[in-house]
Amino acid sequence: RRHTRLQGDWSSDVCSSDLAVVHRDVADALCAAVAARARALRPGLPDAPGVVLSPVLKHGEYLATIDEAVAAGGRLLCGGSRLDLEGRPCASGIFCAPAVVRVDDLDVAARLSAFREETFFPLMPIAVADDFASMLRFVERNRFGLRNSLWARDPAVIEAFANLRSGGLLKINTSHVGFEPLLATHGGTGRTTGPGGELNYPALRTSHLQGVAIARPGVRDAFRELVARARGRVPAVLALARQRVLA
Repeated sequence: RRHTRLQGDWSSDVCSSDLAVVHRDVADALCAAVAARARALRPGLPDAPGVVLSPVLKHGEYLATIDEAVAAGGRLLCGGSRLDLEGRPCASGIFCAPAVVRVDDLDVAARLSAFREETFFPLMPIAVADDFASMLRFVERNRFGLRNSLWARDPAVIEAFANLRSGGLLKINTSHVGFEPLLATHGGTGRTTGPGGELNYPALRTSHLQGVAIARPGVRDAFRELVARARGRVPAVLALARQRVLA
């Protein structure tokens, strides 16, 4: 099935990257980049080249969530309307324009449905923080036990994030939606699919233990190089892999 894709998959039937918390020093650049990518997404037939938007069932919740955020002082950077198959605004359209909402107050953001609830429509709410300590406190307010990801280079920042007391699986400098060997796909101290949620995931898939995956910056590029050089030369690839790990 086709899903909305923007640093992950999110549409009416996929749970993925539901919000972002960004330091004020980089907020303007990041918000502009995310909004530009969102504006470029278009609906269409499932087999049409480049189509990644799927129809959305929760049109009312999509509009109400955006209206609530804007009424509280948030800025709608793009999206906020229903679309027809051709990507034109349409009151009865079955698609939703990918929306990006910026909120510059963490206390306000913590009260908004866009940040408190797991949404199933193309909306990326971005909360802006003045310092890393307040970002951590904001993340720890979340009652769900899904996953949180961090992109950072400072070892102190990485260590602080890895010691979060709540939330779900912690991903550091690695794919937010990708799975990790030997780690549960979901987990952590927060809610995970409701009471008895673990019963829905047999074997090692979900747990209330907190899993942490940390990748050094540049690891993804190294593995892309491995894939590019594979082409049947297994010994050479293994040697390069060992070299990268030891480095």
